[in-house]
Amino acid sequence: MRHLLVVLISFTSAACLAPVAEAQCLRDLDCDAGRCVDGACRAGSTGGGGGATGGGIATGGGSATGGGVATGGGTTTGGGAGGGSVVGGGAGGGSACAGCNSAIGCQPGNEVFACGAAGAQCQTCGFGEQCVNGACITATCGPMTCNGCCTNGFCVTATNQSAFTCGLGGGMCTNCGQGRSCVMGQCVTTPACGAASCPDGCCFNGNCVGGDSRFACGTAGAQCATCTQGQQCTNGACTTPPACGPMTCMGCCDNGQCTAGTTRFTCGAGGAVCQRCQAGANCVNGQCSNNTTVDAGVTVPAGSPCTTTQQCQPPFGAMCIQENIAGQATGYPGGYCSSTCGVGTACSGGAVCITEPFFGAAQSTCRAACTTPGQQGSCRTGYVCHPSPNSTTPGFCRARCTNGGALSGCAAGQTCNMTTGVCN
Repeated sequence: MRHLLVVLISFTSAACLAPVAEAQCLRDLDCDAGRCVDGACRAGSTGGGGGATGGGIATGGGSATGGGVATGGGTTTGGGAGGGSVVGGGAGGGSACAGCNSAIGCQPGNEVFACGAAGAQCQTCGFGEQCVNGACITATCGPMTCNGCCTNGFCVTATNQSAFTCGLGGGMCTNCGQGRSCVMGQCVTTPACGAASCPDGCCFNGNCVGGDSRFACGTAGAQCATCTQGQQCTNGACTTPPACGPMTCMGCCDNGQCTAGTTRFTCGAGGAVCQRCQAGANCVNGQCSNNTTVDAGVTVPAGSPCTTTQQCQPPFGAMCIQENIAGQATGYPGGYCSSTCGVGTACSGGAVCITEPFFGAAQSTCRAACTTPGQQGSCRTGYVCHPSPNSTTPGFCRARCTNGGALSGCAAGQTCNMTTGVCN
C-alpha cells in the first residue's frame, strides 16, 4: 500500500510540473504530426522504431515489411536502438554472411536445399518451389527462376553441376557424354589421356591412373599393361623379380621372398627354404639351435674348403661360398667357409671383415687373413693374398680374379692383374 501511494504521489507531482495539452482525435489524420491514442493526439515517430506505425511488425521496421530480420531495420518487434538485431544488421546494418547460415557455415543461399539471405537460417524449399533471391517461391524452374539448369523441376546451379547435369539460363540440364565434362555450366571436351595429360601414370579406359599397380602398370601416358602372374610393377614397367635361391639370397627363401634367415620363424642361409624353429629354440647361424651366443667367428677357420654351410659350423651367420652354385661356377675352387659380419658383428679367429660384390649386391663377409699381398702365401691353391682395405691386416685370402667364376671377378672400377690374380 505504501508503494502504491508513493507511485500515485510521484505521478501526480510530475503531472503538475509538466502539464500536457492533448488535442481530441478520432484517427491519426486528426493529429498534425503524431498519432491518435485513446482519443488523444500524442507525439510519435514516423521512422522505424516505434509501435503500430513507426517500427512495428506490420509497417515500419518489423519482419514482414520494413527493417526486421530480413532487411536490417529492426528486431522482430521493431525499433532496436541501433537499427536491427544481430542478424538483421545491428548498429552497422549488415551481417557477415550475405547468403544463409547452415550447420556447415555460410551458404550462397540460392539452392532449393539451402535457401536464404542476409545471414538468416537456411531453409529447404518445398516441392514445386524455387529459391529466387534467397526466398522460396512457388514457381516453375526456368529462365526467370534459375541461372543454372533444370532437371525434374529443380534448379541445379553451375557450382553443383556434373557431366550428367550441365547447363545455364534455366534450360533443361544436358548430359555432356563420354569424354566430356561440365565446367561452369558448359560441356567441354576433356583432354585425351596421353603423355601431355598423364606424364606420371598410364591410361586406363581413357582415364589417367597411377600406373604402379600390377593390374594397371605404365608411365608417360602410355596404355596401362597388366603384369602376368609372378611379375611386379616397378617404375611403370612389368618386371620379373629374380627367383629366390642360392644365386640371389644369402639368407633363406620364405614363400619365394629372400629374408635374413635369422628369426625363429624364418631360419636359414645360403638361399635355402626357410625353416621354422620349434618352441624354445632360436635361429643361430641359419640353423635352429638352443645356442643364443652371437658371434661372427667360425669354428672351422675362414677360408677352409666346404661344400655345405653345415661344414663350416659357425655360431652365427654361417655360409659356404660353394665352388658351384645352381650349376654356375663361382671361381672359388673347393668352396670357401665364411660368415656374415658388419656393424656390431666382428669376425673372430683372426679373420677380417671384407665388403665385396656378391651377385651384384655388396656383402660383408669374414675372410682368412694373410701377410703376403700379391702372392699365394698362406692361402690355398687357387687363391691369392689380396691387399686388405683394413689397416688391421696386410691382406685376405681371395679367389684369383683369373679363375673366371661368377664371384671371383673384380668390382666395378677395378681391373684384374692376369699375372698375380689381384684386382687393382
